[in-house]
Amino acid sequence: MYRPRVEDNYTFKSESNAGSIYSRATNAHSVFRRFLRLVKIKCGLLPLQWLKAKAEECVAFGNKRG
Repeated sequence: MYRPRVEDNYTFKSESNAGSIYSRATNAHSVFRRFLRLVKIKCGLLPLQWLKAKAEECVAFGNKRG
């Protein structure tokens, strides 16, 4: 959900968020965390059991190489 949106914005609109990999940042952790916070406040987009720890798991997973 996040990466395809960022990719499309970059490809089709020539937009890159400050702090994203498309703005030459070494990682996009802060931008991704902000995205997760925004999604969290939208009713019904995340499961009810969503916790901050799950967000950190997502960031760690995205940081894996390979």
